[in-house]
Amino acid sequence: MNPSRAHAGGRPRRARRGGFTLIELMVAIAITALLLGIVLQVTTSMLHTWQRQRGILRKNLDARAAIELMTNDLRAIVIRPHQLLQNNLPAEWVNMQVVDTQSTITAAGGYVASPQVAWLMFFTVPIDRTLSLPGDVCAVSYRLGYEDPITSASGKSYPMMGLYRHLVPMGTSTAGTFGAVLGLSDLYGGFWKGQGSGSADYPLQAADFLIAHVIDFQVIFRAQNPDGTVVDVPASSTFRLADAISVSPPLAALNASARLVSIDLLITLVNEETAQSLRQVSSQTVQQQLVRQNAQNFTRRVLVSYGN
Repeated sequence: MNPSRAHAGGRPRRARRGGFTLIELMVAIAITALLLGIVLQVTTSMLHTWQRQRGILRKNLDARAAIELMTNDLRAIVIRPHQLLQNNLPAEWVNMQVVDTQSTITAAGGYVASPQVAWLMFFTVPIDRTLSLPGDVCAVSYRLGYEDPITSASGKSYPMMGLYRHLVPMGTSTAGTFGAVLGLSDLYGGFWKGQGSGSADYPLQAADFLIAHVIDFQVIFRAQNPDGTVVDVPASSTFRLADAISVSPPLAALNASARLVSIDLLITLVNEETAQSLRQVSSQTVQQQLVRQNAQNFTRRVLVSYGN
């Protein structure tokens, strides 16, 4: 008998079978599940971080593009403070209305950063004008809207907050900027408010959609008095520039003969993730908290030079 296959008492010993016991298998499965859980958690966290960073990067790029476009328009602003001969009235060159978001931007919820936002209207020589038309001066407006930017301004299947830019082409003596806007003594009341008919504001159009998830748009004008003092016009004021500057409510420190020297732009954006969260909650308190935690401000000061 082979000694290696016998016990000390001379009985034969059974050969040990290969493989794992049930306990070993259960331990291996538990360790594998734990490792898979850790890997899944790390992957999910990395994916969430990547999506968040991508949203922030996209938001920054969109904001810079919008700010640059507004800056180019304002650098080429057309201001000629003298009466036009055809109506002997002081033509208005800049009009900034303060829009009540509760009534004008409807159904936007409580997450608009300011209860009053700007609607800026002026004349400029834009870089994207149609070169085939005569002249180069165009009327332009910037304002917020809560619309569906894909279907139409009247439909709100998938509405979102956004900044809209509408450009009125040069046109002819009977249409466009030359025929309908240039020379008006009241830009808002004479054209942008119902285009001269009715009381409704100029409708937002999907083609004018500029940038998404803008929840605040503010404009601050800086004017210099004849004595050299500089006055900041609050963003909550209505600003109008014709032959002279007028502000409502009036500012005692501002002289009617003051000249506009610069314009400060401020837009507030949130990323796509925050915008989706804002649409899913109805509590204004929660919405405002999300805005405070995630919104980002972008500002730009543009110097103004008068034309001849």
